[in-house]
Amino acid sequence: MEEKILSEVIIKLARKNKKKLIDKLIDSLKNEGRLYTLEKVIELLKLKNIQIKGQEPAKLYLAFDYDEKKIEKMVKDKFKIDAKIIEKNIDPDLILGGKMITSNYIIDFSFKNLLNKLFTSRRWKI
Repeated sequence: MEEKILSEVIIKLARKNKKKLIDKLIDSLKNEGRLYTLEKVIELLKLKNIQIKGQEPAKLYLAFDYDEKKIEKMVKDKFKIDAKIIEKNIDPDLILGGKMITSNYIIDFSFKNLLNKLFTSRRWKI
């Protein structure tokens, strides 16, 4: 919670062009040995920057490594969601394809999801 407040304070100071106050705040956090707090503030500022640009921050899980820019373009073309991938992980349990998670959406384009849908449908029940 403290990190969120600090990130909002930094944003307000930046809008007022108070760079020296931002530097003092950061130096104060460093001197107090609160580097973990500073790291969290930086993460929140990056997320806020993405949201200001009108994009949706997303986490991507792939079965194999693939270019995230191509996936961002595909998601924008197919679903009209302007996503920005902030984290990419390799998850071999997905078999093929992947999964994108945002604060509002879960887009599962994995082969594992397709198999689960196929074998849990009524036509495959014995």
